[in-house]
Amino acid sequence: MNDNNEPAPYTTFIPGRDFRHKMSKFLFLTGERLAIAIITFSLTFFLAKQIFPYNLGLKGLFFLISGFVVGIFCMLPAPSNPNQLMYKEITIRNFKRFARAIFIKPLDWRD
Repeated sequence: MNDNNEPAPYTTFIPGRDFRHKMSKFLFLTGERLAIAIITFSLTFFLAKQIFPYNLGLKGLFFLISGFVVGIFCMLPAPSNPNQLMYKEITIRNFKRFARAIFIKPLDWRD
């Protein structure tokens, strides 16, 4: 309790603080990062099973390690916007730039 007989600020509920969107304290794992990890790691494992069905070998081990490195890289925060992940920086941002580049302006009939 404070001096004014008010409850301490941490014991009261503050509207607008949505606990579902709070960042996790354990390795900053959010739902988006977990989805990226599951998709990239399962895709890497599935492709390794298809490419190297009988003998994984050194090339297969290199393929698995590089797939895991790419998955971890996609989960890192983007340098231009720390609230955004790298996979958005690589894919969506470049796709928007490409979509603007292929936009054709209509002809001006006066020319």
